Amino acid sequence: MKKRVFIDCHTDMQDIPAIKLIRRIPDLEICGISSCYDPYRSGTEEKISEGFLKSSGFEGKISEGARSPIIPRRGCNGGPGGHSEYYCRPQDGYAWEQMFEQAIKDNEDSGITMLLLGPATNLAIAILRYPAIKSRIDHIIMAGGSFGFGDVAPYSERNVYDDAYACKILLHSGIPMTMIGLSAATDAALSRDEMKTAVRCLVGEKKSESCLEDMSLRCLGGKYIVPSLAAAAWMMDPEVAVMDNFHVDVETNGTEMYGRTVIEWRHYLHEPEETRVAVSIKKDKLLDIVK
Repeated sequence: MKKRVFIDCHTDMQDIPAIKLIRRIPDLEICGISSCYDPYRSGTEEKISEGFLKSSGFEGKISEGARSPIIPRRGCNGGPGGHSEYYCRPQDGYAWEQMFEQAIKDNEDSGITMLLLGPATNLAIAILRYPAIKSRIDHIIMAGGSFGFGDVAPYSERNVYDDAYACKILLHSGIPMTMIGLSAATDAALSRDEMKTAVRCLVGEKKSESCLEDMSLRCLGGKYIVPSLAAAAWMMDPEVAVMDNFHVDVETNGTEMYGRTVIEWRHYLHEPEETRVAVSIKKDKLLDIVK
């Protein structure tokens, strides 16, 4: 029986390469896709773009997710006063409903893996609304977090920063969790030429420019740093990453520290080290997997 994975992602083109790579894994079935909360797109804009629908190659339900974080930190697109509510129910239901539906589907021995390529809002809502879902999720893989530095704030990685409270709910849920974040993906930072070659291998020549444009949000110092692609590569071959177990929490107070993933990397505290964290990504191995 194939393992089932549910993907919560951005629905412009930035996560298409990761989805394409996951589709190559022979013993894995994508059972659902949902749109994550995305403050960098207009609240009135259609959440699921036509380009995403055509490029993902997924033929099942693609459901719409939250338009605002669980607890908004700041005024932003999709936040309070920013069209945060739906005017009518999405045709395929809400993301958290589809997550629950897929998690309890089929026989009791078959769990599900949740792959989060954006903020954790939708899964956090599912856990709060349907507590029984926790026993049906085998594993959460989150492309987010960082050791000590950020890309949207001094210490905060973008996906966690956009909904730090949601990430905190996941970390305290008791569900086995793997975090492949910014600091690890920085070890495999790709030049534009390397990124363009990698994207072409996954999505083809025609769509590569659109993907690169949408992935430019994850550029630092002229290099592409793509946790989503690193997470997909790790799912295909765990040897691509050096992993360790840590106690992890999220800072939800303060300003500069807000959204920081606090990773107890020195192993000083007597806390359960329940989160598996990618310490580094092997760039050559990543490129080999993509090609």
